[in-house]
Formats: sequence, structure tokens, C-alpha cells
Amino acid sequence: QYAPLTKPLKIEQVPGHPIYYSIGNPGIPGKVNEGNTSNAGFVVTPEGVVVFDALGTPSLGWALLQEIRKITDKPVRYNVLSHYHADHIYGLQAFRDHTAAMIIAQDRAREYNENEETADERADQRLDQRREALAPWVNKDTRVVSPDITFNDRLLLTLGGKRFQMIYAGPAHSASDMMMMVEPD
Repeated sequence: QYAPLTKPLKIEQVPGHPIYYSIGNPGIPGKVNEGNTSNAGFVVTPEGVVVFDALGTPSLGWALLQEIRKITDKPVRYNVLSHYHADHIYGLQAFRDHTAAMIIAQDRAREYNENEETADERADQRLDQRREALAPWVNKDTRVVSPDITFNDRLLLTLGGKRFQMIYAGPAHSASDMMMMVEPD
């Protein structure tokens, strides 16, 4: 149900750790890079997977989910968002459609929706722009997926013997900037 990518998503592993990542291409999201301009990663634990960011199109989110499934059959339990900008969140649609993952973001991410102007951008105008610039990977069926869990300053999540520390780091690039530390890794 997602437009196919012509460039495969490249996944790297942090040596010696169950941590994987994909590095986006530089530049403005467009046809040449198929919207793949941001980074994403995931951590595999015995109890499930924690994903960090979801990439910039539903097709890229689906590709990331398929790469996770090549590495583990553990369920995706959480998707943590560094901030709510289009190039990091449109891939959430694939996770929402195909997993039971809870989406975690900083409180101010709730300001970002299709009908509201935020300090960062107008979500509806950005979606319209991306539907044009990134068709067919962003299309009439693409939607903004809101977070399930938000936090103000800090949030600690424990899963599979690892601690995931979410720390508010904004506003800087966006109103909802945050970092995630994976401990002990």
C-alpha cells in the first residue's frame, strides 16, 4: 500500500551493540532522494524494539519496518520522535498501520497537527507541499500521526534490560526537540 522506493534503505549496526541506524541523504526532500533526508535508528532488546524517528514518507517508514523485521521478530514496542517535523514523522503512518508501537514525543509535539499553525510550521501546508514534491511516496492518503505518550522535561523507559532516557532539548531546531540516551550502551 506504499509506493515502492527505487533506492534501498541502508542500515548500519553500531559494532558490538544491538543498535542500528540509517543516515539520510543531504539536501531538500524531493524526487532525487525520495524524501530520505533524515536519520533514524532502532535498538533491539529481548523484550522488543525501540525505534528513534520514522523517516520522511510512509514508504520510508515501511522500508525501515521491513529492515527491522529482517533483523528481529521482536515486536516494535515504541517509536520515539526527536521532533515533529515532516522529514521525521510521515513514516509513522507505516508503524501505526502495521505495529502496536506507542509513539513517544516531547509535549510540544502535540501542537503539530494538520489544522494548526505552530511556531515551527503549518502542518497542513507542509503536507500539501510534500504531496506535490514527494509524490508518489507522500500522497492523498498520507496523514500526520500524533504521539500517544508525551513528556515535559524527561522520561525514562526501561525495556529488555536497557534504559532509554528521553531529555527535552528545545526549543532549538523545533519546539519539541529531544534526545534519547540508550544506557548502558
